[in-house]
Amino acid sequence: MMRNRWSRDELIIAMDLYCRRKPRELSHADNEIVMLGNLLGRTPNAVYMKLCNFLSLDPKYEGEGLRHGSAVDQEVWNSFANRPDQLSKEVAAARRRLEKDKS
Repeated sequence: MMRNRWSRDELIIAMDLYCRRKPRELSHADNEIVMLGNLLGRTPNAVYMKLCNFLSLDPKYEGEGLRHGSAVDQEVWNSFANRPDQLSKEVAAARRRLEKDKS
């Protein structure tokens, strides 16, 4: 089965959702997860699992999360975990780039 790697822009947008609402507060059927999946062309389950990859990087989370994230997951986390204002700016730009790519 061929897997579609997550782009940096997709990860930035997913991290924004992670920072606003932790995965343990969400379900696969959560409206924001479904909407993000539609935007990214991914299933709600794929979005939820990516958010759980971020759990494994979050030092505030006492559990393990999903440990098989990518190097890009780590890079995005390192870039924005302590810089919410910069993340907000990057999310807007990432959304514009993704929408432009789809048109």
